[in-house]
Amino acid sequence: AGGPVDRPARDRPSAGSEKPELAREMNDARSETPRRDAAAARAMVGGSGLNGFDRAWKKHASASVCQKSQKSGSCSSARGFATERARAEWERLRARGEDINPCNSPAHPAAVAGVEGAVNPEKEQKSIQQSYDAHSQCFVCGNARPPPDGVGLRSFRATDEDETKITPSALRSEAVVGENFQGLPGIVSTGIMDALMICHGSWQSAIVLMDRAVTPRPPLVLTKTFAVTVRDRLPPGHAVRVTTKSVDVRDGKEPHAVKVVMELRAQPPGGEPFVCAEGEALYEKVGAVRSMW
Repeated sequence: AGGPVDRPARDRPSAGSEKPELAREMNDARSETPRRDAAAARAMVGGSGLNGFDRAWKKHASASVCQKSQKSGSCSSARGFATERARAEWERLRARGEDINPCNSPAHPAAVAGVEGAVNPEKEQKSIQQSYDAHSQCFVCGNARPPPDGVGLRSFRATDEDETKITPSALRSEAVVGENFQGLPGIVSTGIMDALMICHGSWQSAIVLMDRAVTPRPPLVLTKTFAVTVRDRLPPGHAVRVTTKSVDVRDGKEPHAVKVVMELRAQPPGGEPFVCAEGEALYEKVGAVRSMW
């Protein structure tokens, strides 16, 4: 798992698995829209891959002043989440033509800071996955792989005070796990619970880094470590919510890292929610810009 990294298998056929003619036909048949999106993304960061994203990151984050914590080695931007300095940067990005709040969330830092036009009341909110990686094929959270083929995890910026007091960038992720993901009859595979939390944490860490650096898109992050404690069985068909319980950001020097502690709860129809699992994961920012379609 680590969903946002995954890409369609058709884009990377294994050696000898496809004839050259067939591979060319498959590529030619693809829509031109993703190609245009990729070109726009590359233009935005001045290139692609490691160097392109590093240039964008340094460009947008150069004004950040980090104050190191003696205890944890973490640091925080002097601009904060919605300070006047952050607001000025979001306004500058919007004036440059960037879509600074593609999920149209009132909890986005630009909206919280009061940037004009950061939220369009006539449009619906979109999930984080749909907003920042619409073509992802991750079987857990891929926007282009909905149920029943995928799990269908969707993440949104949290608005509940109990969640946002942990971090103003808090996310909540939701899904209903289908029967095709059972490990045993009536029990969802523990691996699926792991994957739900890993994907939630991946997006959470990326959004935290994006908000702190005041960039229009989140960076790509990879899971370094993950630990889980299973509290109860998860039956299929139950609504599932993954929430963030704590975030430890270490962005004083590269590679930036984020530790996320999260909780997975199940909501049975007509019953009380219960905790199924708790997880802790460490993520590191890598150089690629998220979603180069």
